[in-house]
Amino acid sequence: DKRKLSVLSWLSSWLVSQTESYRDAVMRGSFGENGDKTKGSIDIESRQERDLEKHEEEYLVTAGNGFIFLAALMKGEEEQKKISEQNEWIADNSASMSIHENEQLTSRIRDAILSEMPKDQHGKSTGVMLMIKTLKAFCNFYHFSIGALSVAIVTPVVKLIAELEKI
Repeated sequence: DKRKLSVLSWLSSWLVSQTESYRDAVMRGSFGENGDKTKGSIDIESRQERDLEKHEEEYLVTAGNGFIFLAALMKGEEEQKKISEQNEWIADNSASMSIHENEQLTSRIRDAILSEMPKDQHGKSTGVMLMIKTLKAFCNFYHFSIGALSVAIVTPVVKLIAELEKI
């Protein structure tokens, strides 16, 4: 069990390293936010947004795919239950785990993943925000790269983002 969490920590750390060259751009990106200070966001005028460079797009796709996987692991109990009901074989295999055990496991998974998130300039963990903003950039990249076909990728990722925003 400890070894599995170590793998999650390693994967989380590696995925964070994939964001290093463009993290500043992603974290400053507004992604449609209105800049309302009551929500703790930064003035839009003070943002220095930039487009990703060509070589950074590959890293964005890698980090985006990895964060999709990590976000799925971090989902709350109610969302996992919906998935289990849709997939009988998962429901059969997870029936032996109590709700309490499942909540503890989910909490440990979240802790292992979030402990690898980088700190901001004030020393505060970027936590789930790096994942959310990377996934938003990932969706934008797919939307502008393949147009209408991106709905097959973007729609489920938007649902994952909504789940991450609840954490």
